[in-house]
Amino acid sequence: LSQTQALESLHRRFHRGRYISKAGYESCYNMMVGAIPTGIPSDLRSALKSRIHYGNEFSLRKRLTLMGRQLNKRSRDLISDDFKGFVASVVDTRNHLTHYDPNPDPNAKILSTKEMIIPTISLRLLLTIYLFKRIGMPESSVAKVIAEHPRFRKPQLMS
Repeated sequence: LSQTQALESLHRRFHRGRYISKAGYESCYNMMVGAIPTGIPSDLRSALKSRIHYGNEFSLRKRLTLMGRQLNKRSRDLISDDFKGFVASVVDTRNHLTHYDPNPDPNAKILSTKEMIIPTISLRLLLTIYLFKRIGMPESSVAKVIAEHPRFRKPQLMS
């Protein structure tokens, strides 16, 4: 959870991460808030307004996908052989842990505790590559060190 939060926060800090401009969203926000029925309880109204307030910001899924697209194939392959599947399982598991639902979507890719080990290491790799790129190191050099250094080697899990 902390690594997904770190990646989301870093992306938010260094990239625009909005679907439309702030000014453009302001009128959308006002329309959507204005469409909330007045007869609903005030605490529900406040909760909906809060959700609408953040509706223009990219989701974690979109942010991780964009981060992956910024990497070359070698770096993405160090993180996961299936980057899209990796993102789906990270996001679905984070959502499940954060917003627990006793009856989750059967199509969600929620990882068991044991299954979280490799994606947790992969998130650390993504964070490492991203941070080194941010300070100006060539991605190819970072990927080379990660590929060769035992600290970054993913463990082989027994069944």
